[in-house]
Amino acid sequence: SLSLDPGLIEAHFMLGQSYRLSGHFEDAISQYDKYLKEKPDSAIAAAMIAESLRAGSHLFSAALKCSEAMRLDPKLPLPHTILA
Repeated sequence: SLSLDPGLIEAHFMLGQSYRLSGHFEDAISQYDKYLKEKPDSAIAAAMIAESLRAGSHLFSAALKCSEAMRLDPKLPLPHTILA
């Protein structure tokens, strides 16, 4: 579906989820980044990037992305959990 219509924004998020769950963190981050380009205020997408960075042992970058996610939505629990 993405090859036919790259504008399917939600598909980028879901593909990122699939990559993250299968351990392909760099691919996941790439998909979440595409999603964030279209929805820059998405705290959950920023948090999912942070989780992918954490899982890939990029702890400093994960902390920075958590800060972004918390700025976008201070009540979102995921970035707080990642930092804990």
